[in-house]
Amino acid sequence: MKLTYIYIEFALFAAFLMLMLASRDLSTLLERHKSNLLLAVPLSTALLPVFMKFPLPVPTELIAPHLILILLLAIPILIDIKDTAKPKQHRRA
Repeated sequence: MKLTYIYIEFALFAAFLMLMLASRDLSTLLERHKSNLLLAVPLSTALLPVFMKFPLPVPTELIAPHLILILLLAIPILIDIKDTAKPKQHRRA
């Protein structure tokens, strides 16, 4: 892979993180929402190449950004699953 493409992808990743932090969307993403399970679609597209062809021809410089993005997609799903699996407490009147 050309070094230029590595720089472009890393710059886009840095811009993505800065925008998410500046707009406070990152904290919103990590909260519990009914639509968190919809993140399974982009998570599966991010993980699909791992299951189709291993080892992946990903440059070493881009492994950390890829893992961070996969974690950012997986954490809200895990939060939603944890809250769904938790037994509900009944209120007494």
